Amino acid sequence: MSEQPELVEVTDLSLLPAIGRLRVRAWQTELSQPPTMESWLDDWDATARHWAFLLAGQPVAAARMTIHDSLETLPDAPVYAGIFPEPPPGPIASLNRLVVDPAFRRGGMGTALDRIRIAAAEAAGCRSIVGSSSADRRIAQLQSHGFIIVGRQNKNPQPIYRERGLQAVLWLPLPREQS
Repeated sequence: MSEQPELVEVTDLSLLPAIGRLRVRAWQTELSQPPTMESWLDDWDATARHWAFLLAGQPVAAARMTIHDSLETLPDAPVYAGIFPEPPPGPIASLNRLVVDPAFRRGGMGTALDRIRIAAAEAAGCRSIVGSSSADRRIAQLQSHGFIIVGRQNKNPQPIYRERGLQAVLWLPLPREQS
């Protein structure tokens, strides 16, 4: 029987460089001009909450979440500027940097990482969750969790994302109605 990846909250920040390398590996298959750096990390990584699926101690899928009082303080804040008719209520959780190694895609890891981050945002008392994507499959995945498309834009401060065209900005109001 082969070993299965284990879902964990990443508390050992020494794992971040491996997550950064996973981001590069995953995004090389998604972008026409793939990233050329060895590891893709940014200033938010040191203070964000991270979850990952680990296999033999190495991440094969990962995602992060940050919590903010306003849209202006979110990672890639220009993505959200002018999109909402009224600012969503805070605290606001921001879901970003979801990646799955190409060899492990379509196995439910992205969905599991979304669910755990939504639950963590609810447990932290967030009143809104936001995210953005230009990938139809990712947009549909967020909508399956109850996210609503608020608008579309092409204002991401990361040039590598702008080349993908319009991004959907999505919002999930909290608390959710129990079904």
